Amino acid sequence: MTTAGTEARAWRGWAGWGLAAVFFGYGWALRVSPSVMVADLMRDFAVGAAALGHLSAMYLYPYALLQLPVGVMMDRIGPRRLMAAATATVALGCAVFALASAVEGAYLGRFLIGVGSAFTWVGVLSVIAQWFPPRRFAMLGGCGQFIGMSCAALGQGPLAGMIEATGWRGTLWLFAAVGLALAVLVALLARDRPHPGTGGTRVADGLRAVLRSRQGWLYAFCAMAMITPCMSFAGLWAVPYLGVAYGIDRQTAGIIASLMFLGLGCGAPFTGWLSDRLGRRKPLVMVGLAVTVLTMLAVLYVPGLPVWAIAGLIFLCGVANATFVLCFAGSRDHNPGWASGVAVALVNALVIGTGALFQPLLGAILDSLWDGAMLGGARLYTPEAYRLAFATLPAFGLIGLLTSPLLRDAQRRTP
Repeated sequence: MTTAGTEARAWRGWAGWGLAAVFFGYGWALRVSPSVMVADLMRDFAVGAAALGHLSAMYLYPYALLQLPVGVMMDRIGPRRLMAAATATVALGCAVFALASAVEGAYLGRFLIGVGSAFTWVGVLSVIAQWFPPRRFAMLGGCGQFIGMSCAALGQGPLAGMIEATGWRGTLWLFAAVGLALAVLVALLARDRPHPGTGGTRVADGLRAVLRSRQGWLYAFCAMAMITPCMSFAGLWAVPYLGVAYGIDRQTAGIIASLMFLGLGCGAPFTGWLSDRLGRRKPLVMVGLAVTVLTMLAVLYVPGLPVWAIAGLIFLCGVANATFVLCFAGSRDHNPGWASGVAVALVNALVIGTGALFQPLLGAILDSLWDGAMLGGARLYTPEAYRLAFATLPAFGLIGLLTSPLLRDAQRRTP
C-alpha cells in the first residue's frame, strides 16, 4: 500500500474513533442528566422517587436489552451507518422528552434516547477492533472512557447551571440539536473497514461462543459489581443526597457527583495502558473492586467527614471504577476476534443492566422510607433513608470482589 493510502487509512481510523468517542460522551451526558433535574421532574410530573428512578432507567432498559443484537450488527454491518442512525434516534428522543406534558411522554422520549445510545460504547470498541492493532485495545478503550466520563461530568455540575438558566426543556432541545449535528458528521466522516471472517454463519458461531464463555461471564459480572456506584449513585441519586445530607446547592452537588466520572475518565487510559503493558487484567480488576467497596463505605458511613473529603473519596472511587474497562478487554481476550462486537456487548449489557436494576430499586427503597416530607412540590428523603438504600451498593461490590479470584488472564485470543 502507498504511503498516501496508509495515511488515509490511519486518518479514517482516528476520525471514526474520535466521532464514536464523542457519541459515547453525548450518550453519557444524557444518561446522567436526570440527576440534576430530580426536583424539577418530580414537581412537573407529580411523581415520587420510584417513578423517577424508572424514568431515568427507561434509558437503560432498551440499552441493556439491545446490547447483544447491537454487537451482532456491529460485527456484520459495521459501525458507521449504525452510529449515524442511532445518533439521530437519540436526537428524536430528546425532542419527545422536551415536549412531554406527562410522565408517560417523558418515558417514551427517554426510551428512544436509550435505544440510540445502545450503539455508543460498542461502537467505540468496534471501531478500535476494526482499525487498530490488539495491543492498543485497552488503552484506546480507556481513552474513549475518558471522553465519555468528561461529558458525563459536564452533564451534572455545568448542566445544572444551564437548567437554572433555560429550564430542563430548553436544555433537552439543545441536546437534540447537538445530536442531529453529530449524526451528519458520523455519516460524512466515519468509514467501516471490512473485518475478515464476518458473515451470517460466523456471527451465529460467535454468538454461541460468547454465550458459552465462562470467563466472559465472570468478567462481565465483575464489571457490573464495580460500576454500580457510578451508574446508580453518581448517575442519579448522589445530587439529591448531597443536598440533603450536607446542605449543598444543586450545582455544587452536581460538580461533586461528577468527580466520580472524572475519576473514571482519568483512570481509564492509565489502567488500559498499564494492562496492555503488563498483559494482565485480573490483578487490576481485583484492586479496582476492593478500592470501590472501601471508598463507597467511607463516603456513606464514616461520620464527620468534611465535604472536601467526600469529594476526594468520590473521585478516588471513580479512579477505581476505571478498571471496569479491563473487563471488556478480558472478555475479548477469551473470545474469537471475529466475535469481538458480541463479546464486548455482553459485558456492556450486564453493566447497563445494573443501572436499570439499581436506579429504580434505590428509588423504591427511598419511597418505602419516606416520612411524608415535601419541599417545593417534590418528596424529601432523610439522609438516613438514603444511607439505608445505598447499603446495597458496597454489598454488591463485595460480592464482585469475592468472585474476582475466579478470573483468568489469557494470552491474545485466537483470530
